[in-house]
Amino acid sequence: MTIANLQAARDDLTAKMAAAQTGGPADTAAKNNSRQTLIGMLRDVAAYVQIRCNDDPAILLSSGFEMHYRILDHPFGYQDLRFGIRRVLTHRFPYAIYFAVEGETIVIVAVLSTARDPEEWQRRV
Repeated sequence: MTIANLQAARDDLTAKMAAAQTGGPADTAAKNNSRQTLIGMLRDVAAYVQIRCNDDPAILLSSGFEMHYRILDHPFGYQDLRFGIRRVLTHRFPYAIYFAVEGETIVIVAVLSTARDPEEWQRRV
């Protein structure tokens, strides 16, 4: 799967969402089908990344998943779990990113599948 394919699926969903606002049941069905197609594609990519990243934050963040922007924009918008460690959950993907804010620096402590033991990050602190 290529980024161009994902962008095309995203653009298709955007167009069908606009059409569904003023259209009828057929437009709504087309929008829902387009959404499911895009979700399926994103899940495939997430599964691939999960296999390939092996809990390596650098690989995850270079994979095209833009969670790091959410963390950079609002680092204190996430609950302090313990020891100053915060967690952000990815949307629709089974990942939790554990991070700390140290001055002007965001330190990624762990990137874990939510299927793993949630206490795993504490062993890394």
